[in-house]
Amino acid sequence: MNLGYVFEDIAKQFLIKSKLFKFTKIGKWWYKDKEIDLVAYNENTKDIYFIECKYSDNINAKEVLEDLKEKSEYINLDIKNKYYIIFAKSFKERIKENNLHLFDLKDLENIIYRI
Repeated sequence: MNLGYVFEDIAKQFLIKSKLFKFTKIGKWWYKDKEIDLVAYNENTKDIYFIECKYSDNINAKEVLEDLKEKSEYINLDIKNKYYIIFAKSFKERIKENNLHLFDLKDLENIIYRI
């Protein structure tokens, strides 16, 4: 069993159940050789969330974010605001950037206990 796919499903269920972000659709996205683990879209506000899930330790969030931004340019929707979400077992460094949300296993555990 590939734990990466399990982690993606956990992230998806977390996003749906936590209600931290408002969206009306969520699912995988791909175009040719480009793939994004999850894309969540709010059809009413036109907000979109690009989500990558990395079941590894010491993830370089800056590299993942740059890759995610590049792939997000291929999505052809009416978009007002773009947000980026990265899930990982742990991060090498927690970067701060507008419209970026990072979640590691400890974050997930803390939030899940509150909902």
